[in-house]
Amino acid sequence: MKFKLESGICTDVGQIRKVNEDFAGVYKVPQGELYIVCDGMGGYAGGKIAAAIAAESISTVFNNHLPGDYIPDIFFEAYQTGNLAIKHAAEIDPDISHMGSTAVALLISDDKAYIANIGDSRIYLIRNGSLVQLTKDHSLVQSLVDLGVLRKSRVSEHPQKNVITRSLGSNKGDLPDVFDVPIDLLLSDTFVLCTDGLTQNVEDAEIEEIASQKSPADAVYILVDWANQRGGQDNITALVVKVVDTLDDNKNYANFFGFLKEKKAHLIITFIVISLILVFFGLNRYFACQENKKNTDYFIPNNESSEFKKPIHAFDTVNQPYS
Repeated sequence: MKFKLESGICTDVGQIRKVNEDFAGVYKVPQGELYIVCDGMGGYAGGKIAAAIAAESISTVFNNHLPGDYIPDIFFEAYQTGNLAIKHAAEIDPDISHMGSTAVALLISDDKAYIANIGDSRIYLIRNGSLVQLTKDHSLVQSLVDLGVLRKSRVSEHPQKNVITRSLGSNKGDLPDVFDVPIDLLLSDTFVLCTDGLTQNVEDAEIEEIASQKSPADAVYILVDWANQRGGQDNITALVVKVVDTLDDNKNYANFFGFLKEKKAHLIITFIVISLILVFFGLNRYFACQENKKNTDYFIPNNESSEFKKPIHAFDTVNQPYS
């Protein structure tokens, strides 16, 4: 089964920064639809360049693979390629030598969703009115939460909340988290990809409310606007993808049976049935007449005159009475 998707993207510099180092893109690749959000680091041009390189590298690797290739392996290759490309660009230009980028990516292929992430940008899934964070932040504060040292409710107050532990462009060769098992899509599933500029200022419950009730195009602008109204300390990016319909062939049958339930359809069908009955009786009468005509025609041999003659089996009741 295939699904129809709708998406919306909004990225904003925020209220404090002078340059937007976030990047978001939607790509048509052989495997399906690829959605990417990156948050660059390195200041000014460096972070912006790193985020663009990351997204371009990931999408290029997918385009170089066939539709049937194993998707988790493609993700690992794509993130490794992005890491090397950022490092190479940093080595060439000393002014951007410390640049790097986070990267979250969502691939929707037919009826399945595949995800990968590195850094503290996130992917959420909203299903049946419930929001779940699919990715896990690669950050210092998340490590402290995992160790039980820091409560999750206090993360936004921590002075090192922006310190990440994995990124593309790192000399450590950081690896992404890649989901080996894809997510089976359901109608109305909604994915939210975003940078920490959004999650620092908008609560998960608010993301769920807006993304589930609004169209993707409207939801992203509302979410970014809310983050800006609450300080906009960082660049803000939101990308929302929603499963809005099916493209399955069986849907045609459903539409047909739905049409049959309409009042106008009853009149049309009644007209067609009556027309077919009239045509049937008309044809039946026509062929009956043709058959009667054939039975009353006289046989005239080819070598005789075409003048009227009695049938060869007839007898003259006057001159030769029957006895």
